[in-house]
Amino acid sequence: MCVAGEETLEVSSGGTGGTGGTSGTEYYGGAVPEIVVTADRIGINMDVFDAIDWTEVLPLTMTGLLGGLGGGLIGGLTGEIAGTLGAIESQEGVDLVDLVEIKNDMVYVPGIFHPYTPLL
Repeated sequence: MCVAGEETLEVSSGGTGGTGGTSGTEYYGGAVPEIVVTADRIGINMDVFDAIDWTEVLPLTMTGLLGGLGGGLIGGLTGEIAGTLGAIESQEGVDLVDLVEIKNDMVYVPGIFHPYTPLL
């Protein structure tokens, strides 16, 4: 059974209702574990990412890094980040707000070491 988004969870007899147990479905003598889509994550919008002209970004990133090095390593990193974000935001048709999106595709698989797995 898989549940995503705002769908309601309907449980068959013997199910646990999304708590990560077994759903009561028998499969070759054993119960099949439930897999529930549960968590949101922040991802990159690849359409916006592909629209960025990275040849324009690199010179401003290096300028920000060199300009910020007067304030030490932290100043250099801050200048580099500011230069990169400024270069991306100044491009025609690219908005940093659209670059990041929320994706609802983290799957919870009970019984494994790292139960939250992103779908690719």
